[in-house]
Order: sequence, then C-alpha cells, then structure tokens
Amino acid sequence: MENNRPSQEEIMRQRRRQAYLERQEKRATRKRRVTKFFLFLLIFILVFIFYEQGFDFSKFKFDFKKINFNFLKGNKDKKTSSSALKDNFIAYIPMDDRDIHTTRLIYLADSGGYELHFPDTKFYKTNIDAGENSYAGYSTKFGNPSKLAKFLLEEEEAGCDYYIISLDQLFSGGIAGSEYLDDEDFEVYGNAIKEAKNAFNTIIQKEENHVYLIDSVVGLNVIPGFMDFTKEDAQLLLQYTSQDRAELMGDDVTIEKISENYILKSDGTSIQTDLNLEKLNRYLSARERKLTYYDYVLKAISKSKNKSNIHIYYGIDGSGVASKNIQNNDLIYLRHAMSEYDVNAPIRVGLSSLSEMVFGELLLDTENRSYVAAVSYYGNKDQKVVNTDMTYPQAMEQLLKDMGIGTSGDADFHVLVYTGVKDPALQVKASEELLTQYLKNIKNHIPTVIINGAEYTTDRVLLEYLSNYEATSIPMGYLIGYSNWGEFNHSSRIAITEGITRSIYFANKNYSTSCDKGFLKVMGESFYEDISYLSTDKSSNELRTIEIRMEEMSKKITNNLQNSNYIAGISPYEEKGIKQIDTFNYSLPWSRVDEISFDVTATIGDTHDIKIPDKVVYKDPNEKEA
Repeated sequence: MENNRPSQEEIMRQRRRQAYLERQEKRATRKRRVTKFFLFLLIFILVFIFYEQGFDFSKFKFDFKKINFNFLKGNKDKKTSSSALKDNFIAYIPMDDRDIHTTRLIYLADSGGYELHFPDTKFYKTNIDAGENSYAGYSTKFGNPSKLAKFLLEEEEAGCDYYIISLDQLFSGGIAGSEYLDDEDFEVYGNAIKEAKNAFNTIIQKEENHVYLIDSVVGLNVIPGFMDFTKEDAQLLLQYTSQDRAELMGDDVTIEKISENYILKSDGTSIQTDLNLEKLNRYLSARERKLTYYDYVLKAISKSKNKSNIHIYYGIDGSGVASKNIQNNDLIYLRHAMSEYDVNAPIRVGLSSLSEMVFGELLLDTENRSYVAAVSYYGNKDQKVVNTDMTYPQAMEQLLKDMGIGTSGDADFHVLVYTGVKDPALQVKASEELLTQYLKNIKNHIPTVIINGAEYTTDRVLLEYLSNYEATSIPMGYLIGYSNWGEFNHSSRIAITEGITRSIYFANKNYSTSCDKGFLKVMGESFYEDISYLSTDKSSNELRTIEIRMEEMSKKITNNLQNSNYIAGISPYEEKGIKQIDTFNYSLPWSRVDEISFDVTATIGDTHDIKIPDKVVYKDPNEKEA
C-alpha cells in the first residue's frame, strides 16, 4: 500500500509555514490597532481645533457611542497578562533532530500558545547510519554553524528577546559532533566557527535578551555510525575512557596537563588499546577542543553587561559520574573556569532532557507570579536515584529549585512520584496507593503529574493499571504531565515541564482550542512513547515491524483517552472530552530502537459523563465471571 503520510521534513515545513502565517496575522492585528488609534487621535485633534475656532457643534451630530474602543481594552489586557512571552517569541537551536529536542518542544510551545522558531532542519540534523546533509556545495553528517549563526542574527533583527541555544549544535554541529570533531572539520564552511562566535556574542550582549544555554561534558564514548566509528570501535573506546586517571589539582588543572593525562592510568603508565590510533586521537582532540570552549563561553558571559539574563546548564552522561575516569579532570577544569569567571552553571546528570527543563524555566522566568508543586512519593523514596548519590526527594528538590518552582504554600499541581520497588507485592501496593490519590485529585479538581521511576522491564504494575481502562476504569486524560522516558533524571524533567506549562496556561486564562490540541499532543507523545513503545519488542529496527507493534500496543492508550476527559480550565473548573487521538509518521532517529519518532493528531470532543472510581480495582477483562 502506498504511504501518503507526510515526511518529517514536510511536517516541520508546514509548522514553520503555520507559524509564519500566525506572525503575519499578529502583525496585521497590531497594524489595525495602530490605525484605529491614530484615527481616534485625528478625530480628537479636529474636534479640539474646531472648538478653538468657534465651530457650532449644535449643527453637527456625532455619536461617540458608536466609536469602538475595544482595541484599547485589548491593549490593556495584554499589558496585564502575566507572561511577557505573549508579545514575543523564542528562537531555538536544538541539540539535534530527535523528537526529544524537536516534536516534544513544538507540542509544548503549542500547548501554551507560545511561538517557537526553529532553523531549517537540515542545518541542525545529525545523520548517523545513512544519508548526509548537503548544502553550500558540501556534504556532512553534522550541523552547520554558519547557517545557525545566520539564523540567530535574523531572529535578533526580527525582534527576538528569548533564546534557547544548544552550544554543542552551534559550535560543533550537534552532540555527536562535539564528541568527534575539531575546528579543522568546519573549515569546509570557511569562517563557520568565527561566524558562530560572532552571532553568540551578539546575542548575549544585548541587554533586552534572555538567553538560555545548554552544553555538554563530553561523554565516555562516541555514537556508533557517526563518521567512521563502528560499534566495535565504540566498545574499545569505552574500555579506554572508563579507566581511572590521576586526579589533577591546583596549578596542574590546565588544558595541557589534562590532555597529557588522557592517555595515562592513575599510576602514570600508558593505557593500552586495540582501537585505531587515528580514531582515538580524533576523539581525544575533540575532548581537548571542548575544554577551550568552556573557557571561551564562560569568559564571554562574564564580560557581558547582560550577565544576569544569561543562564547556562551543563549536562553529563551519568554512566561514569562516580568514578575518576576520563571525565573527572574535565569536570574539575570546568568548575575551575566557573570560579575564575564568576559564572554559576549547574552541572546535571543527563543531557537530552535539559531542553525541556530549560524551556520550563524560561516560561517561569517570564511570569509575574510564583508557582508551587506538592510532591508525594510511592515506593521506596529513600533509595538512590540511578547514576546519582541523591534520594528521590533530594533529586526532586534539586529539580524544582533549578526551575524556580516552590514547594510550600498553595500548590498549583500535585506531583505523584513512583520510585519503583523490587518486591511484586509492594509494586501492587505502591501503584494502587498512587492511583487512589490520583482518583481523589480528579474528584477534587486538582491537576496531577505522574513521574514513573520504575524499571519497566521488571516493574510494570503502574503502567498496566494506568493504561488499561477496560480493567481499572482509570481515565488517563486528567493528567497534566506524565513521563517514564529514560532514567529518572529525564522523566522527572519532562513530566514537571509538562505540568508547569499547563499550570501557567491555567493561570493566564488565555484559553484556546489550538492550545488544548497542543496539550493533548504533548500528553499523547508521552503516553504512546513512554508506555506503548516501552512495551514493544525492540529486537528489530525494521520500521514497518515496529509500526505494526506500536499500533497494537497503542490500542489501550487510545481507548483510555477516548473514554476520558481532560482539564480545560481551573478557575472556573472545566472539562472537555477527547474525541480522537492517534499517532502517525513513525521513524527511528539514528536507526536506533531505544527511541522512536512520530507525530500525534488529536480532536476535541463533547465532555464524557465519567464516573470516577472510589478505589483502584483491577478486573481482567479477559477473565470470565463465575
């Protein structure tokens, strides 16, 4: 059967076209308001002149009641809006073209009524296993800093005041590029790196700009398939980088000393490897290059007159955080550079989900009120979060503090955290306690976020209870945030950002059907990927096979949502029904089966008459009654 579904590229073009048309409409609306104002002013001046000249108004009939002053009222409403972003837009350079950095952010922006501008996809696309980016006469597998620099300057000229920028993309052509490329690799673009630096400096120097930067600490490995690195190469490199190095201190914390230390064990002897030395040297050269960029970026921020409006986060692969591997001295150097340039930049485990967190922080920074989250834990909350030395409450406290969300006072939403447990009986108990609280929240009109921190291969009770409407009658649609994406550091950021975006929407009361559809797409993305796709057999990366499996696994989710309402407003409280929701346009970024890419379509329907259960009861729909 012929596949008539639009490609990812076509969908992105359609979205950019829609954003362009919306901008044109906004400009036209502003123009009409200005025209009305000057017409009013002209009438006022003429009346004044006629009065001063002794004009006989008794012979002149003018009905002021017919003058439409609504445009003035509209301006007043906008000025009192609690979000400065309603009159502006966000320019965004993603880490790469995966859904976690693109589609999810697009849906989030749509759900809040925000305008998010992307550069052309081919300028930030990473091609791993097949295909290349072709532009300006050159073929590459990574992004184009020169074109991204041009994009930033064009957005600045268009009046943009808000930016989210991946420095890996701007200076290295993406995450993969930052692990393997150096400045010489960008010579095909001429002055690409110079242009990227100039654009970066222009953006951070403007005092009206609010700039949010995301950068990485180079991991212990490279992505197989990028350039000429094979899976076998990646395994050999991981063995090499995981070995302990001597920890440098004091005057030895220099780029030269760290580079020399890359090839030595902690006892000072050379590290042996069967990895091709040319490939190893390219990787080590990329690490060294990244150290120079820490210096460059932090120094530029420290000298900016706009320093207080520049926020930077560093993400690090959590697989080797606790050891003294090749990352350790890089981290020491980064912290020394922060101290030297007096720049406070949190370093957080997990990189991919920082895009969501930074987006949420940006939204909160534009609000003229604070937001509060109540948090409850189910399972063993005192166990350590994977790849950290923090318990679940400590990790949540850090995340909420990073984003600027309070934890005391009247809560805007309730966060239910499932930590996961090993004992099957306790899995049932903790899951039922969490979902009982969720049902109470629905009845009490309390917006709820669920963060599922379980290991899905061994702890699937919460997934099954939540998604299987036929068995539990628990409607998922009332949630305003959900995630089980990757490890807890990722899922917590994604779910909290979804929750805070919806809470801001409720508080601002700028309700619209298009925002509601964006919200349903946000939640659909989380439900279908974080529940349905988790359940699929990933032994094959053949796309049609995965699509068939996804369609089968997604039936429960679709059935649940189409039997559910969602919260459309808080004050006054309002619910609406979900008529239809579906996924399409499946793809596998980088031909890897640990992530899937797809689009979501949603239609709002009539409000369902739903009876919310008093307690959680699982009744197997396939089990025959006695």
